[in-house]
Amino acid sequence: MQFKNKFQISINSSTYPNIEYLSTYLLFMLTQNKIYNLKLCYISFPKKIKKFTILKSPHIFKTARTQLEIQNLKKMIIITNFKEIKQLQAVNEIFHNIIKNLPAMIKLQLKYFKMILI
Repeated sequence: MQFKNKFQISINSSTYPNIEYLSTYLLFMLTQNKIYNLKLCYISFPKKIKKFTILKSPHIFKTARTQLEIQNLKKMIIITNFKEIKQLQAVNEIFHNIIKNLPAMIKLQLKYFKMILI
């Protein structure tokens, strides 16, 4: 019986430097804890832009409008190829450290998959 573990991290933010900072910080923490031979897969999704218009004047002046937009960027990191339980425990500690020190305006979602191959 073999186990295959997989972590899936999805990062949502409104600015690109926040996403890059978090992904490089994750790689830095993995190398500092001497966790090597992991398979990392990066997936960048296209930018989602929501546009909406607000009327400045409440009465008859329809030409006085303001247009606003909200941009959402998303990046997914998939980490696989865990060979030891110590690596798995170290990665769990790293994720808890990242969650505690998470910058503002970033949404982080972690998923853990454990598959058993017989």
